Amino acid sequence: MPQEPADHLAVEGAVTADAGTPSPDAPEDLVGKDALLARVGGDAGLLGAMAAMFLDECPRHISGIRQAVVSHDARSLESTAHALRGSVSNFTARRASQAALNLELMGRDGDLTGSDRALVELEAELERLVPVLEELK
Repeated sequence: MPQEPADHLAVEGAVTADAGTPSPDAPEDLVGKDALLARVGGDAGLLGAMAAMFLDECPRHISGIRQAVVSHDARSLESTAHALRGSVSNFTARRASQAALNLELMGRDGDLTGSDRALVELEAELERLVPVLEELK
């Protein structure tokens, strides 16, 4: 079921699950565990399963994106980046979602100029996101 546009809104500054205050170590564009739980109706098992699924699929998506960038395959880049962006948006990771969107649009436009740099940005954002999701499993 597609998410409503409001579901994609991110909170400015990460919020820790315990205190509800910004955490200097958490990604700036993630909401905390409590807010993520609210998005899934308080179902911690579902949230953990979503995080585990993302963590299992993410390496395959990144590998596909890397391959598309290296082989200059715009169509593959668009579809793989789109799939990753959809997965990332479940966790309101705005910066990672934007990085995936940038690659998706490059693929859609057929202009992969700067895609190497955009891939590095995406990987950096995912490096920030993965540890947070690991804690949700």
